[in-house]
Amino acid sequence: WLRHVINVSAGQSVDMYVHRIGRCGRAGAQGQAHTLLTDADSNLLPGRVSLLHRSGQAVPPAVLQMAQRTAARQAAGPAPPVAVTEEEEIEVQQRLKNAEAQ
Repeated sequence: WLRHVINVSAGQSVDMYVHRIGRCGRAGAQGQAHTLLTDADSNLLPGRVSLLHRSGQAVPPAVLQMAQRTAARQAAGPAPPVAVTEEEEIEVQQRLKNAEAQ
């Protein structure tokens, strides 16, 4: 068994996450799992935090806040489209053409 597991990502599924963190503390031994998170992982956090709560594990306040913000954003649905003026659209198209020409 391992005393520490350090995840460099949250994993793409809860099953993968549980498999990874299950490597520490086997057979009743104590262990710690640490997961490095970025904003790119935010959509995965509500599920991971729920899992940690159900298993009686501590969740750092910053991670809990990030998960709560993400859950609220997900519940609100997709953001409405941003209105773009015709002039802005022309400017964007011109910039794209200029970038392609370089």
